[in-house]
Amino acid sequence: MSDVSESLIVYFSASGNTKSAAEKISRQTQAEVLAIQPATPYPEAYEDLATVGKKEIDEQILPDLAPLPMNLNAYQTIYLGFPIWWDQPPMLVARFLKEKGLVNKRVIVFATSYSSTIDNSLQVLKKWTENTAVEILGGFLANNEQEIQTGLASWTD
Repeated sequence: MSDVSESLIVYFSASGNTKSAAEKISRQTQAEVLAIQPATPYPEAYEDLATVGKKEIDEQILPDLAPLPMNLNAYQTIYLGFPIWWDQPPMLVARFLKEKGLVNKRVIVFATSYSSTIDNSLQVLKKWTENTAVEILGGFLANNEQEIQTGLASWTD
């Protein structure tokens, strides 16, 4: 990737771990950063958040997105970040992919989780984007500086 100005980091973070990873990736890639949020904020208490997140996954509920302040069309590469919930991306990410399309974009995924690998999340993302023009290239865990450096090295020139 020679023109980093064509990259954007889009992430959802519930506890701040994915936000921290997005900021570290931004420092290394010089890409802009955009947080996505649900239109109705998630509960702050972990147990309440877990209840809502699990219900969304179990019932395939796509929460509405809060409005985004920028146009995604100007970017060629989208780094898409999220925490792994129950071995998959949060349903908010499904809503983002459905609404924003990301047609003709390079989508590189990064995720935070200390108990799950990224493999199942990538399969879920590919299922969510099948029969669309969205191409999920692959991804990496981003729990620490080493994982981020290794992951980025796989996707940047």
